[in-house]
Amino acid sequence: PLFLTLWGIAAWSLRRFEKKSLGESTTQRIPALLRWMLIGGWLALAMNNFHTLPAEMGYDFAGHRAYIEYLLQKGKLPLASDGPQMFQSPLYYVLSAGLFRLLRLFVSDTTAWLGLRWIPLLCWLAQIEIIYRLGKLTFPQRPELQSCMLLFGGLLPMGISMSQVVGNEPLCAVLTSLVLLMCCRGLIDETYLRLSRRHWWLGVWLGLALLTKVSTLLLIPLVGGV
Repeated sequence: PLFLTLWGIAAWSLRRFEKKSLGESTTQRIPALLRWMLIGGWLALAMNNFHTLPAEMGYDFAGHRAYIEYLLQKGKLPLASDGPQMFQSPLYYVLSAGLFRLLRLFVSDTTAWLGLRWIPLLCWLAQIEIIYRLGKLTFPQRPELQSCMLLFGGLLPMGISMSQVVGNEPLCAVLTSLVLLMCCRGLIDETYLRLSRRHWWLGVWLGLALLTKVSTLLLIPLVGGV
């Protein structure tokens, strides 16, 4: 029922666009405006919740914190047997440890742990931009479908929740999205991936995604197919 309702709204909105004979410049501006509204709303929510949510709040926070503290104290990567989250790929934790060292020069440890939320916050802002570009790419003449993509992807409850607390999922999501964006461009434009430097960039983003979370191995067959 939910799908049929949304499909009906999309079909009705397209018909209204056609009946009103809106100019192309007007209709194409709607997704861009929606993108900035989502970014503005997300920034307002983040500013409100940054100091309101407890520092220890978040999915598997204790395990993520233990991983970062291990890097800070011992200066080397842990083994999987060293803790409940120590099996994770290291990129997010290395970035967080570096940011924590920098913040601790200016603020207390408690505030520095809060400051680590900037990484997932910025990842969600980038995610909204990637969704916008993917919508423009896949539905170039359908602004109402671009808007649906933005609303669906930009307001995912799990994304909003996990991008306000410490964790590696938002960074993995944004790197995965970059890989998917490049793959979609390669499928739509046959000349896009003919340049070797784009092969390198695709490999870089895929490699960084693997260094963030090993589950992105699932992307390798897709990238190979493209």
